Amino acid sequence: MKNFRLTFWLAALLFFGLNCHKKPEQYFSKTPDGIEYHFVERHDKNPQPQYKGGAIIDVKVYWHDSLMFNSREVSKNFAVMIRDTFPGSIDNALMMMHQGDSAVFKLDAIKFLTKTANMAIPKGLKLGDKMTFYIRLKQVLTPKQVAQEHSAFLKYRRDLEPKLIDDYIQRHSQYNFVLQPSGLYVARVKDGKGIRPQMGDSVYINYIGYFINGEPFASTLKKHKLFGWRIGDNKVIPGLELAVEQMQQGQVEFVIIPSYLAYGKEGLLDLIPPYSPLVFQVELVKVVPRSMQKRND
Repeated sequence: MKNFRLTFWLAALLFFGLNCHKKPEQYFSKTPDGIEYHFVERHDKNPQPQYKGGAIIDVKVYWHDSLMFNSREVSKNFAVMIRDTFPGSIDNALMMMHQGDSAVFKLDAIKFLTKTANMAIPKGLKLGDKMTFYIRLKQVLTPKQVAQEHSAFLKYRRDLEPKLIDDYIQRHSQYNFVLQPSGLYVARVKDGKGIRPQMGDSVYINYIGYFINGEPFASTLKKHKLFGWRIGDNKVIPGLELAVEQMQQGQVEFVIIPSYLAYGKEGLLDLIPPYSPLVFQVELVKVVPRSMQKRND
């Protein structure tokens, strides 16, 4: 693949820093949907980004007087896709620009974080706060170019997945993972002595979900609350249900779930990339047989 990657705003915000650089004052105009803007350099005859297209940009993001993100620290070819066109969005701001333009935008911080970046509102952020984006648009990407790059990215992720699983199993050989007919890789940590769940039974588990690199992405332990669902109701990814169906109450396992039994080629929003195998540490705490459930339906 080229030295180029399609990067979602959530991934960008994971690199937030607190380098306190004073931003210069600018005179701003305002669009009807609330985007405050100031163009430093304009090239009105050059192409503009389109919806479902993209752009390669340099961007610095400030909140108050603190530099929160600098794209040059991530990639010299930092690319974004144009997807979120709600009023006041960063994508609407980008579509105001032409290739070669430099501009400064002030956007509603809460809208950006919750709607574009899918992040929780950080402590200290107030209603009406603005985030300031200093952007230089280096190259416009057509929808066709974006589709080609995305297709190449998916192929790369798909081809990489078997190696990621094999490497994980080798690094954790002490667990003796066994490939099951279902496609899951299972390593038993603790035997159970209770019943196995059947179709329609309710199950309650403790779990920690990890990316294949070992980074956790979800856990019931932080919330001190069991996670439950009814077998057969399609409330969880297929691999997790297949794993729990084979467990006894009290059993603890590590389970590697290939992407086709998890979130597949689509991934999950900006949280789980396409073709991501996942690892779960699962404890089946409680099984409530269907015959003992109070049903309201």
